[in-house]
Amino acid sequence: MSNVTLSGSVGIGGKNNHQDILNIQVALNQRLNLIAPMTRLKEDKSLGKHPEKSKTVAAIKVFQKKVVGFSNADGLIDVNGSTHKKINLTVAASQSPNSDGLLTFPGTNFTYKRTKKTLAECLATLPAEMRADFKSNISTIIKEMHKLGIAFGAGKKYKAGYRTFQEQYNLPPAATKAGPGESFHNYGLAADLGVIDWVDNKGKSHSDFWLGTMDEMSGYKGFSSKIWAKRNSFSGSKVHALSWEIIHLQAVPAKTSGRESLAKCLNEAAKQSDFSYQKGAGKSKVYQCKVSKSAKWVNIGTAKELWIGAIKNVTAADKKTIIGHMTKAESIAKTIKL
Repeated sequence: MSNVTLSGSVGIGGKNNHQDILNIQVALNQRLNLIAPMTRLKEDKSLGKHPEKSKTVAAIKVFQKKVVGFSNADGLIDVNGSTHKKINLTVAASQSPNSDGLLTFPGTNFTYKRTKKTLAECLATLPAEMRADFKSNISTIIKEMHKLGIAFGAGKKYKAGYRTFQEQYNLPPAATKAGPGESFHNYGLAADLGVIDWVDNKGKSHSDFWLGTMDEMSGYKGFSSKIWAKRNSFSGSKVHALSWEIIHLQAVPAKTSGRESLAKCLNEAAKQSDFSYQKGAGKSKVYQCKVSKSAKWVNIGTAKELWIGAIKNVTAADKKTIIGHMTKAESIAKTIKL
């Protein structure tokens, strides 16, 4: 369970920073079973013009009386004070089953049952080729989501963790625009971290990697976006999401160029020769090569063409050398610093 953090006091006479108010509103909503008959609070980051009359302060007072044990509740939560500490010591209802055995996702009214997958099964989906630091960060996300009762992982059948250059080549254009060496999956620095199991409120388990099944269920419309947002909230500063591909997480910033990364690997492979490589200008997918310092840059083909040896505008001998560099680039990609 994640602790409720506060930068300042909340309630009557408190500093009442908007984010702190929201944190308390969410926490109390998750603990409604402890403060009955209070009803769900509006998570609006506000106590209104008269905090002493707000429902949030009323809920704070009930919590202080019923849970903390105050005889005279003051409706104020001080940072690391007795009320704040008690909130963090109590288990949120969202993380423990209610009387029906259902979980409620934080900040929502969506109910479901705990995943049937064990944490070990989820972590086992991460490939050995994934770089250690990145794997540790992805493991943290999986662990936190599993605490909420939903199983995340990098599905093996989707090659959602590490991919060889050949596996990248084999993917259809509809699946990716990246060629061999242009995807951070080829570097052990990316994971398509999706839902491998969630259980609806009727007990039916869903293998729902992209949450497409969930989005089509009337009782769960709007739930998937909450799950993705929560997953990303556990990412920290070293894991980056892509706005155009929600399932994808990587260890390098979203704007990092996969084509520049492949060119870097090729130059590393060629450092004992006179060959140099760069990506083509603009949105072109081709790569360029020059075989000596005095030579001109020539277009030699796309990443897919380089991988299968369909190399253009060079001699047969140079073609053989370029093929060797492309082959060597795959092993370099596993360790190169980007």
